[in-house]
Amino acid sequence: MARTLLNSQACFAPIETNCLDPSATVIALEKVSKTWPARWRFFRKVQASREILCDVTFSVGRGEIFVLLGENGAGKTSILKIIAGLACEDAGTISLLGESSAAQLAAIRRRHLTYSGGERGFYFRLTVRENLSLFGTLEGLRGKLLRSRIDTVSEIADLADDVDRRFGDLSSGMRQRVALARALLSDPDIVLLDEPTRTLDPVHALSIRSFIRDTLVRSQGKTVLLATNALDEAFELADRIGILRETRLFNIEREPGTNAWPQRLELFPPARHA
Repeated sequence: MARTLLNSQACFAPIETNCLDPSATVIALEKVSKTWPARWRFFRKVQASREILCDVTFSVGRGEIFVLLGENGAGKTSILKIIAGLACEDAGTISLLGESSAAQLAAIRRRHLTYSGGERGFYFRLTVRENLSLFGTLEGLRGKLLRSRIDTVSEIADLADDVDRRFGDLSSGMRQRVALARALLSDPDIVLLDEPTRTLDPVHALSIRSFIRDTLVRSQGKTVLLATNALDEAFELADRIGILRETRLFNIEREPGTNAWPQRLELFPPARHA
């Protein structure tokens, strides 16, 4: 990741939870912490335990694109997995659509949330339609509803002409579109995207970004939480940006008066410990 320096650190501030109208808040994390345990192999420790998140606090509003920015291993994927219910926080509170109890979170995750980690997990010998049919069935879709949703997401993701091609024959950009189509099968309100353009060339990356901004958010009204290590992607897509560094989350403020992102940025400010 390219690093550019800004002499002043005024563009950084701790992220607050009251930055949005609470009635419009879709995702809220309050002082969430996570430590991954040590890894062992054949009675030998191959990786020590590691604190990955400490007192992470932020919120995401309805119809907003919030971008998590940071280096590889900074904890971006950990946050997405905790929100999606694929990992458990060690401390802190998570709220989705204003609900925070375990039963309510489980129901909201089933009905309103989807997590997309990229093009992995597809069957290369199956067609796009067959892949979507398989994953739609796992989502609980059946019959006419399943066929209708496949047709709908294929149109949304601009896959209508390729839906009967084998997945293995598609370009990287097309595979990412299939991954986004899969994420939309259940028509979720909340979309979590983990580095959706990491394997793409600039042309295909631009296409995916346009799809996220123009189709998912502006046309479909989805709420998007996106993790990336690409500064230009964050500035192009984000309504708000949080930087992860040394287990903490910091806000990037827009330039006063212009409402533009800083032209030069010290990407990793000194950590601020309580």
